Amino acid sequence: MGCKVVFFSSASKEIQDSFVWYENRVNGLGVRFVNFIDQTIELIQKHPEGFPNKKGSYREATVKIFPYQIG
Repeated sequence: MGCKVVFFSSASKEIQDSFVWYENRVNGLGVRFVNFIDQTIELIQKHPEGFPNKKGSYREATVKIFPYQIG
């Protein structure tokens, strides 16, 4: 069962800002951050039932290594 992922503009901005912040700390860390975001989104899309419902049909997943949640 797949699911649709919708990004609010504030979430997209936060990802962009975080990419810059991580990249300014360590070269390549921003790319690694975005890769983990992408992997987490793919997991949610492929296996939505594997993540807990938080609000109605919205599910939430923790991004590996980085202190972010996608919900």
